[in-house]
Amino acid sequence: MDDVTIKNERKLLKRLNKISDHYADRMIPISQIENGFDNYYLQRLMNKQLVFREATNTDSEGNAIYDSVRVSSKGLHFFEIDKEEIKRFLIRSIATPIVVSAATTLLTMFLTWLVKMAIG
Repeated sequence: MDDVTIKNERKLLKRLNKISDHYADRMIPISQIENGFDNYYLQRLMNKQLVFREATNTDSEGNAIYDSVRVSSKGLHFFEIDKEEIKRFLIRSIATPIVVSAATTLLTMFLTWLVKMAIG
């Protein structure tokens, strides 16, 4: 995956996913997040497009007032993707060498038996 996250980012993303379940529109008021938009980990999640700001109101001049965040679909499915990558890693790094080792051992044992049968 291109987006490498650190533990605190994953914790915040997981928490935001849970909180967003409580809102029909899945928009989380910024008051629910410690330090609001100044939260360092929230900023990193926004930079990675896992979370984005939402404007629910406008001021008297018509400018958007950003007072909520919403977890993107990429953020909602982030942990599913992570699990798939772990599975792929385990197969590639553990299962494949075990299978190759077993096949090599069996081939060696067969060739040894074949040589003994030819000699003896």
